This record gives sequence, C-alpha cells and structure tokens, in this order.
Amino acid sequence: MPPFARRVGAIPMHPPDEAVAALFSRAGTTVEVATEDEVITLMSVTGMMAPFYASLSAAQKWAAKQGVEETASSRFVGALFHSLADNCKAQGNGFDHIVAESQTPGGLNEQALRELKASGVY
Repeated sequence: MPPFARRVGAIPMHPPDEAVAALFSRAGTTVEVATEDEVITLMSVTGMMAPFYASLSAAQKWAAKQGVEETASSRFVGALFHSLADNCKAQGNGFDHIVAESQTPGGLNEQALRELKASGVY
C-alpha cells in the first residue's frame, strides 16, 4: 500500500511488544492493542480508504467542473486533505472536538455536515 512505501502507514499490533513495535515503526505508526479482536476491528477501518479517495475525487472533479484547471484542482484538493489528515495523526482522544472546531456557524462546513447527516452518511 502506498502509505507504507512512504513510511506513514498505520499498524495495529497485538500483543504489545516493544522490540516489534520499534521494527514496525519504520513503516509507519504502530498502535498496540490488548486483544486480537481489536486488531480485527482496526483493520476493518481500512475499508474507509476507497471512500476517502472518492471524496477527494468528487471534490477535485467539482472544482474542475467549475472551471479550475485539473492539475490545480488536484493539487489543491490533495494538499487540503493532506493537511486535514496530518492534523489528526496524533489525536488520542477522538475527533469530535475537531468536527466542532472546523465549523463556522452558518458556513460551508456546517452546511455540508448537516446535509451529510440528513442523508444518513453519519
């Protein structure tokens, strides 16, 4: 997978082992968990990759359809989502506070979240 090639992948580990974590940390962020069931649950979250990339594709295509040159819209969307993902990397207490902080009352983010919730996405 591309993230591992760039050494930024997410690696759930069980059982916790300091030496193995040190080895795997060369390929990304290790997350040690207490049970194998937790590993399975975390691996299931990787099923969000395609929807994540589809969101980027939809945003880029929308911008291009509005007249933004394809390369510029691709670079902008990629940089934007990279910055958003980077903001999340070290979170250890969930993401609800980031959801709240990202919304300006009456703004685009508040509207987009409201519409996605209304359509059953969240």
